[in-house]
Amino acid sequence: MSLFSGLREFGFDEDLDMDLYDEDLLKPRKKAKKKSSKRDTDYLLKKNIDCPCCGIDFEALVVRSGKITLKGHDEDLRPIYEELDPLKYDVLVCPICGYASMAKTFDTSTVTQRQKIINYITPWYTGASFEGYSYSYDTAILRYKMALLCDIISDSKSSQRAYTCLKLAWLMRGKLEYEYDYLDLSQRKHLEADELAFLKRAYDGFDIAYDTEKFPVCGMDEVTIMYLLAILAYRLQDYDNAVRFIYLILGNSNASQKVKDKILELKDKTKKKVKELQEQEESAV
Repeated sequence: MSLFSGLREFGFDEDLDMDLYDEDLLKPRKKAKKKSSKRDTDYLLKKNIDCPCCGIDFEALVVRSGKITLKGHDEDLRPIYEELDPLKYDVLVCPICGYASMAKTFDTSTVTQRQKIINYITPWYTGASFEGYSYSYDTAILRYKMALLCDIISDSKSSQRAYTCLKLAWLMRGKLEYEYDYLDLSQRKHLEADELAFLKRAYDGFDIAYDTEKFPVCGMDEVTIMYLLAILAYRLQDYDNAVRFIYLILGNSNASQKVKDKILELKDKTKKKVKELQEQEESAV
């Protein structure tokens, strides 16, 4: 899977050669050729946004505050709402200069980061039309990929890149769940593979952030990050690291009993998986 597949619509080469967490990212590149019973609209509104990079106003779809109901969370903290998936509307994209970021971080970029966007994104950006009254999952995924590209170009923290990757994985899962009956087997498998690929990139980034950044990270404290790393490692069948973070949480005095209860369940599942793998190896000898 190409990390930025689909961004040709914005004027960028889908085969962009970038290491997600490489510090030496600004390499010269050629200009790419242009090439529910209720609807989401019942819970959305258009909001005027000031772009911090180019200074021009644009309209974006946002979820109406207090209009949707949280049902719960997936094991890896993905929020699930009753009425719609608000993750689809969590990235803002300037249609003029191409700057994209999650809404919470849209205004937090530094002068240096904004200049990098103007220098390395805007000259190649061909724009894309987001007109309409809602975003499809495909549109949302492209918007997040644009945000990830801006994260890399602007040299954002590893945690921010990881969080964008995590939400991309959540979007892949959401598309699979909401559109399952409309997808053929090949499309379902492709989405499952893409979800795991972005979960892996999220794990790598949060692992770097755990060792190098000060907490809170993306609004999450140390225990939450350790919990997320344990869950992601388990999903990725990296049981050694899952166990590592499980024991870090169990030995952390700041971890609540609720978190420790959840992590004990994960410990049991991990132990079972490791035993199954050992039995398979023994039977293969």
